[in-house]
Amino acid sequence: MLEGRYLYEIDGRRFFAEAGDVVSIPGGAAHGFVNVTGAPARQYILMTPALDAAAFFTELAGVMHGGLPDTAALNAFGARWQVEFLGPPVRAADGPTP
Repeated sequence: MLEGRYLYEIDGRRFFAEAGDVVSIPGGAAHGFVNVTGAPARQYILMTPALDAAAFFTELAGVMHGGLPDTAALNAFGARWQVEFLGPPVRAADGPTP
């Protein structure tokens, strides 16, 4: 994590990560995250094996531009990238799991 604080959910377990923390998500794990601050947050994401992450997240940002898109738009995006969106998204109010 470069800046700010996120709430992550990985395979049903939720936890906070903040600047200086490293989060490793195993391939195929159901996951999501949300910025839980009132300011911009930044993270460095490394995907292996390689994927055109810049194109993926740029296109995803376009799909998400107006907030959470309808399921059909999100699924159409996912199909192009061979990614399945399980939903619902992680919400800041969810908090960590015990």
